[in-house]
Amino acid sequence: MKDEEIILRKIKHEILRIVEKDQALRYSNKVDLKVDKTNANKLKKIVSKIGWPTISLVGKKASEGAWLLVQHAVHDLKFQKKCLALIKKAAKNNDVDIKLIPLLEDRIRVQEGKKQIYGTQFFKDDKTGESVPKPINNIKKVETLRASFGLESFEAYSRKLNDMVKQIENKAKK
Repeated sequence: MKDEEIILRKIKHEILRIVEKDQALRYSNKVDLKVDKTNANKLKKIVSKIGWPTISLVGKKASEGAWLLVQHAVHDLKFQKKCLALIKKAAKNNDVDIKLIPLLEDRIRVQEGKKQIYGTQFFKDDKTGESVPKPINNIKKVETLRASFGLESFEAYSRKLNDMVKQIENKAKK
């Protein structure tokens, strides 16, 4: 096995290990900014070493895991924007899951105080307890835009998101 293959295998396993801890924390219904910062710093080192962890470099699961860590790096908009550009570039070679682009793009836009494009970002309405979408730029085009990236319908996504939030809340109560 070549040195490069060994390095990439180690990076793959590191990403998967970080994501496992990230998800365990979130499924315990906790978010810790210190953990998100630590995870983002680890991913920054990886990105500076190999560029975006694409499917061909680290496999689909680790590539998607790296994206998840970027999604959670809300404290570092500059890094998120850099990664979005790298992901879009990799998408031209079919080396990332294109479904991840709208999610990160909407996350960035919402953080910038802009309306989202694809309807992927929600918040919990304290009055109803439901997850509702943050403002959307053009609700009439949202289905077409979502479909262009292979995303499920807005309605199905909204329903699935609310179900997932309820499951997490129920687990946290136990």
